[in-house]
Amino acid sequence: MLTSFIQLLRSTLSNPDQFVTIDQEFQVLKQYVEIQKYRYSDQLEVIFECDDQVLNKKIPKLLIQPLLENAIFHGVEFKKEDGLVIITARLSGENVIVTVEDNGVGIAPETLEQINRGERLSDKAHVGIVNVKERIQLNFGEAYGMEIESIQWHGTKIILTFPAIE
Repeated sequence: MLTSFIQLLRSTLSNPDQFVTIDQEFQVLKQYVEIQKYRYSDQLEVIFECDDQVLNKKIPKLLIQPLLENAIFHGVEFKKEDGLVIITARLSGENVIVTVEDNGVGIAPETLEQINRGERLSDKAHVGIVNVKERIQLNFGEAYGMEIESIQWHGTKIILTFPAIE
């Protein structure tokens, strides 16, 4: 666990660039998952699926980590059965589509509506989600962003869309 923690710190602190490749971001996420597996043991599985043509596309540093963290801490942690998070990155035309999907407890419909309207919530559980959407739009414009699909007690799927840049 200590080795994973040190590698996670190195990768997040050593690179001063605002943007990293999706491959680099996925490596950071894998280190983060290794640390979380010590906490959740065999009750957590995280699957990474990434098309080869998006590995070198650039995204804002630490863009996906808050979504993974929310999926674990506010989604699958409260389930009685094992938690599953699937993170995918695919090319769609001139855009990159990243999804973070979990089989957790989902988001209440009224909270989901507030998030989708871009409202700031006092609930700490959703601050990271709102920040991710804002970071995408600040870096790439209003045409890009985030969509959330969630069914309470059945899971959440967050879809990020941003331009494919190298």
